[in-house]
Amino acid sequence: MSAPLLLASAPSAAGGAPAVGPTPIGATATTPDLDHRHESLPHQNQAACIARRAVCTTLAEWGVDGGTVDDILLVVSELVTNAVQHAAPPLTLSLLRSSEDAVRVEVCSGGCAPSPVLRSADDEPEEHGRGLTIVAALATVHGIRHQDGETICWAEFSGAAAGLSQAA
Repeated sequence: MSAPLLLASAPSAAGGAPAVGPTPIGATATTPDLDHRHESLPHQNQAACIARRAVCTTLAEWGVDGGTVDDILLVVSELVTNAVQHAAPPLTLSLLRSSEDAVRVEVCSGGCAPSPVLRSADDEPEEHGRGLTIVAALATVHGIRHQDGETICWAEFSGAAAGLSQAA
């Protein structure tokens, strides 16, 4: 298994310091080792739907196979939903593709929400609490890192699990 991608270590297209700032999801920032796309998301319930549409388009452009697309879309839904429910704004989605056939999803939020999400007595317990278990089952590797007051939840699909075609 290859080492996890590290966005912070990716050189800029000019070969200098790491690229800084989001690139619109329709644009690609390309380096010899990394393609990446970014999308700012609303901190609202429809964020997961917006994220899935953007990810689906990007993965099709990158030649990711259908079964893997489904896995990545489910992981994106879980990570974005968790961020909307449990984290503070802003919310950003990043997709990264390495030359080593790895696809990485990152959801960056403004850190922990100031107050916990309260569930009503009507909430079904089987409908909550399984998101990271799903992420762990589908991704090659996943994790959380804290950087500059932000929380970044990520999942990576490496090698054959990334489902990249040879033409990508």
